[in-house]
Amino acid sequence: MPNHPDQNGAGARDESGTEKWLSGKRLWIDCTDILRYANAGNRTVSGIQRVIANIFSALDQLGIACGAVTSDYAGLKFVAIDTGHSLSLFADLQSGGCAATDIKAKCAQVQASARQWEPEADDILLIAGAFWLHDPSLLLEMRQIPQLRIATFVHDVLIWRYPAYFLPTDRTIWLSAFSQMLGISDVLMTSSRYVEDEIRACAMALRLPCPDVLRTGMASAFPSNMPEKPSEIVRQLIGKRFVLCVGTLEARKNHAFLLDIWDQLHAEHGDAAPRLVFAGKIGWKVASLLRRMRGLNWRSTHFLHIDSPADSDLAWLYNHCLFSIYPSLAEGWGLPISESLAWGTPCLAANTTSLPEAGGTSALYCPPDDVNAALVKIRLLLKDDFRLQLRKHIQRNFRQRSWQEFTAGLLDALSRPFLSRRYPALPIEQPCSVGTPLREADIASRAAALATLASGWEEIRDDAAYGRPVMKMALRLQGRYEEKLILCCLAAAPGGGTIHVEDEESGEMYEWAFPGNDPEIKQIALSFHPERDIRLSLRVEAGSGQVAVYGMGLSRSAVASKLLSQRLLERIVPSKPTAELIADGRRLVGGLAPRFLRAVPHLARLPLKRARRAARRQDWATARLNYCALLRLRPMDSSAWKQLGHACKELKDYAGAYTAYGMALLHSGDADSRFHAKVMREQLHWQDDSWRIAQG
Repeated sequence: MPNHPDQNGAGARDESGTEKWLSGKRLWIDCTDILRYANAGNRTVSGIQRVIANIFSALDQLGIACGAVTSDYAGLKFVAIDTGHSLSLFADLQSGGCAATDIKAKCAQVQASARQWEPEADDILLIAGAFWLHDPSLLLEMRQIPQLRIATFVHDVLIWRYPAYFLPTDRTIWLSAFSQMLGISDVLMTSSRYVEDEIRACAMALRLPCPDVLRTGMASAFPSNMPEKPSEIVRQLIGKRFVLCVGTLEARKNHAFLLDIWDQLHAEHGDAAPRLVFAGKIGWKVASLLRRMRGLNWRSTHFLHIDSPADSDLAWLYNHCLFSIYPSLAEGWGLPISESLAWGTPCLAANTTSLPEAGGTSALYCPPDDVNAALVKIRLLLKDDFRLQLRKHIQRNFRQRSWQEFTAGLLDALSRPFLSRRYPALPIEQPCSVGTPLREADIASRAAALATLASGWEEIRDDAAYGRPVMKMALRLQGRYEEKLILCCLAAAPGGGTIHVEDEESGEMYEWAFPGNDPEIKQIALSFHPERDIRLSLRVEAGSGQVAVYGMGLSRSAVASKLLSQRLLERIVPSKPTAELIADGRRLVGGLAPRFLRAVPHLARLPLKRARRAARRQDWATARLNYCALLRLRPMDSSAWKQLGHACKELKDYAGAYTAYGMALLHSGDADSRFHAKVMREQLHWQDDSWRIAQG
């Protein structure tokens, strides 16, 4: 019998007495996504939930023990749950044979098994579902657990690239979670090269550093023990010629494109045209599609929609259709393509995003908006001899990948040593800057900057970062056999200072010392030609007083280095002595700044007073403006973030309020901020519901 960890996470032992944990380490898998999906009344798995269920099933068949965790009801912490109960629930979801009430009862049984989760050193947490479901404070708490390695499987970043296909609020919630996830993850995993590139592009667009990204591919075969037991609705297709499209009904999947094609096929062939079968649950933004489906004049004889098919239904459909078709406009992988090919069934897919990776040379492709091009391929696929040749080609060239093989590869990737990315690198070829709050890129940039400054740093502003006499920063350079240049402009208080740059792995040290009688801004430039990924530790030590770093950046080439140097120097005033620069930075250093500067009150008080006065007279627009100004000076002030959230809420800027409360949670985690963030999230979802009603 395969063994499982008990509810407290202790590994069960087989008859030989050896623990079958991953390379001596304990593996935990986050099941929050699939449990919420099941508790919402779904009876079958789909998309991401199918991946989670199949990973658990494959681990069970491989005899590898793993622990299961989920967030508690309040979403404030992870709890361990019984793996055996979870496996039973996932098996029922895949079978599709249980009623929704039975599924919910099993969910309650799983949740009743919850126990305190106590991860140990070198344990691995795999977030395989939707990471954006978690509360920001929960993700921040994970970052504080020492020696817990966190791996996040990113299935796609489509909500960033194609926001029109999703609900209006989803982008705000996803971007907030994405920026936090990059800060807590030691390594990212994804299925396709397309998503790998998109993750890095999204991180760069948000001015966020990116951890290592491992590309794992995806399984293609159904579980080997899957019976062909079609349900009653599927049995009506026995003996019929039909073409299959598998996928949730949503705008991104492009089902309307197929209806356009079948209108022409029905006009050409009449009753000889094959049936069109949609197999998938009803999603979002499909009101017009559903109306059109109900109004098809060939619906009764040439169209069938199978809502939420079980895996056994899909197995029968893949095995008996003429061919499958998948015209999706954007995907992170394209599981229906590889599943179809695993059955030896030809597939016509769109030639967009990751879909050519899923089908390789074994699938046919066409543009997802060209009906005539698609009809040319479909007319070929309707010929028996052409399909027979294509099936032989698939048998020769398409390599199936079982879920056991995929999971074994996943475990192998998790077994490899990877450096902690808890303090990620600064943005490449850009100074570390903090912009006006409530703009997506600037908030993400602030989160990245705060995560990067390892210790000793107190304030981060547009012009500089300020801290105590000893400050540390972590930098990561990716080995790509090209020059990397680190440029730093430093203003240190008189008394001298030293900058140390150390390669943490090799111990190689670089050092710059500055005399105390030199009041000017110092610049350092260090050139690297790494052949591997390296992690650098930058430490600034000043002889006395405060320190300000006025700019830092990494560049990849000599031209970029020159531009970066100019950009950094333009942001400071080289002619000013250090003491005045630090005074201008709201860090008055006793005895160093002129006496009249020491008499000036702290400039952060001014926007705070203005914001409070505006709030008392309920001028929320002015209050919001001044709280934003205050946060430019004190970006870690959780109270200011919360008050900014209140002002946004009064202005009915619920997305801005949710973001502000989320930032307050990151810095304090108090119950009041958590309550308001939850209320705003519910308000945003209510707006989505109203939007759906307005759209019909």
